[in-house]
Amino acid sequence: MARRLAALASAERAAELEGQALETAVIAEARARKAEAERTEALERKAAAAADLETAELERQAAQKRKETAEADRVAAAEAQAIKTQTIAEARKATAEADQAAAETRRATAETDRKAVEENKRREAALADIAGARQAAAEADRAAAETRRVAAEIERRAVEIEDEAKLTGRQRAVRKVARMALAAGLVPDGLAHEDIHHELCERISIAAVQQQLDVSSTDTASKYRTEAVALIADGYRP
Repeated sequence: MARRLAALASAERAAELEGQALETAVIAEARARKAEAERTEALERKAAAAADLETAELERQAAQKRKETAEADRVAAAEAQAIKTQTIAEARKATAEADQAAAETRRATAETDRKAVEENKRREAALADIAGARQAAAEADRAAAETRRVAAEIERRAVEIEDEAKLTGRQRAVRKVARMALAAGLVPDGLAHEDIHHELCERISIAAVQQQLDVSSTDTASKYRTEAVALIADGYRP
């Protein structure tokens, strides 16, 4: 009986110890699972933290890249604007220079046209003057011819009258000098004797008397002029 009780007690004790061991194993396994879970969780948190860190780094790099891109875009835009501004300025300068050159060309052309017009006017005026001069010369020639014709006619009639009057050579010479003075423009009407003398001497030189009357003596030619003055003053008109 005691042995059975001892065996039963021993079995109970073994069962108790086995239960305790089982409980301990369960607890240990639970703790191990918990520890593993905690380690796994820690690893996950570490991985998540690493992923977050990597993500943050990537975002930082992306932000830096965006910043650099934005800066590059800004610089490029600034350079493009500067180039555009310079191009516009150069284009405006070129346009202004072209406009100035065109204005200079127009001014030069206008000046050339003005000079051409003035030259044409001067040429036309010169041609008109030449034509007028030629016409005047022709008129003068006709008038001179008429004057010579009239003078020749007067001279012819005077010679006829002198021939009929049987005048001496001296009388003829004095009348010739008088006619020379009157033909030269002497207008004796209303003039005193000394004025007629002055006008005749102004118009008829002694040399002219010598040439026309073919006399060599200046004294004779001077006397002819003096006598011609008296003849004109007395009313001689051929």
